[in-house]
Amino acid sequence: MLTMLTLTLSLVVPAPATPAEDPPNIILILADDLGWTDVSGGRMNLGHGSDFYETPHLDRLAAEGMAFPHAYAAGANCSPTRAALMSGQYAPRTGVYTVGSLDRTGRGPEPPLRGIATRPDLSAETVTMAERLQGRGYATCHIGKYHVGGQKGTRGTTPSEQGFDENFGGGPAGHAGRSFADASGRFGPRVGPELDAFARPGTHLTDAVTDAAIDFMGRHADRPFFVQLAHYAVHTPIRGQGRPDLVARFRSRGAPASEHRDADYAALVAGIDESLGRVRRFLSETRDGRGRRLSARTLIIVTSDNGGLTGPAGVTANTPLKGQKGEYHEGGIRVPLVFWYPARIPAGGICHEPVTTVDLLPTVLGVAGIAAATDEVIDGSDLAPLLRDPTATLGRDGIFWHFPGYLRQSGRDARPVSIIRRGRWKLVYRYEETRCALFDLRADPGEATDRADDEPAVTTSLRTRLAAWLDDVGGLPPVHRDSGRPAAGP
Repeated sequence: MLTMLTLTLSLVVPAPATPAEDPPNIILILADDLGWTDVSGGRMNLGHGSDFYETPHLDRLAAEGMAFPHAYAAGANCSPTRAALMSGQYAPRTGVYTVGSLDRTGRGPEPPLRGIATRPDLSAETVTMAERLQGRGYATCHIGKYHVGGQKGTRGTTPSEQGFDENFGGGPAGHAGRSFADASGRFGPRVGPELDAFARPGTHLTDAVTDAAIDFMGRHADRPFFVQLAHYAVHTPIRGQGRPDLVARFRSRGAPASEHRDADYAALVAGIDESLGRVRRFLSETRDGRGRRLSARTLIIVTSDNGGLTGPAGVTANTPLKGQKGEYHEGGIRVPLVFWYPARIPAGGICHEPVTTVDLLPTVLGVAGIAAATDEVIDGSDLAPLLRDPTATLGRDGIFWHFPGYLRQSGRDARPVSIIRRGRWKLVYRYEETRCALFDLRADPGEATDRADDEPAVTTSLRTRLAAWLDDVGGLPPVHRDSGRPAAGP
């Protein structure tokens, strides 16, 4: 059964801040569409780092902090993951299941089921991570892509209404449209105009969001701050969107052995990595009013909102994982994740416990010394035990996804599923077939072999846990297209 999480200070690692001491600064860096294998180091992806893309700063962060190679996005595309990040809740609670409609069925015959309704924004009633930190005395700032607030017809959902003291660029748009400021020094209508203050003609978006972050941190160095730095990269469009000096660097290289070979995409990845390097340099060189380096009291978390987009619109590859952004195969939901806090987190850890986006809110609250109320429902788990000991486990039923609809466009074929990942096993309930598929991800990360018939006890156990979770969170099934009747669940 799903457990309501009440944070207690005795479980917090890093040690919780008390009223007499400052809680640590928190920087949450969220890349857009950065896949599990889109980083060059192997600590985050079981040795499957890219031989073409370059992320030396992120690789160093992972070596100095803790990497989670079994980390997952809460959704297979942008909005559901961002809603989960802000709320600590799974999609059935937030109502944010996907971008747009859950009934994007593509061309050809209509499928037998129809997707349910989905929200475009996080509810104004949701108490967000930023609001909780704001109440603890943090200066809060969102920079970059937001995409879960300000949609037409919604109220109270913009970043400034959801706990952020300052917002640079965050709005309802799902992508920027272009990566460079125009001749007038503006990024255009899909990027919030506040970010234009950090642009001049030709400025790259990644550089501007980094400048905005450094400016905010510099102005708030004497109090705890929370920065949500949400890059627009590496979302489409890709062609012509990389910074020219970086594109030239990758074009001058020989052909790699892997499927990673697009210079524009590599330049966008490198830009994100350079941004991290600039942030870390600022932290190490800047002291607060008491003479303390900011790097000594700052937690950095880096992750992505979903897996890489491979084709036909994408240019990267998720090998050895199956699938891509928008699909609930591993390639669509497995993402890089690193925690870095040198004062508290031992260097060099690699934790193999499966974790997910909903875990970030309770973990951040614990670090900040904020206890959740006993009547609050937070679906995630505080990762404190893992940050203390990477060999630890969380002892929970598993991590879950519920996608009651379709995304059959642009080469993707996402159909209604509910999923549980527990230990080495991933069970996928397919609503069209009313049956389960079972994959041993330790032996078969590419999900090539269905083991459901070979492992009936595992299948039954996971199916039971999945059904209980759906009942707990109120996960509604898709409906039959002809009759409107709910489809049978697990």
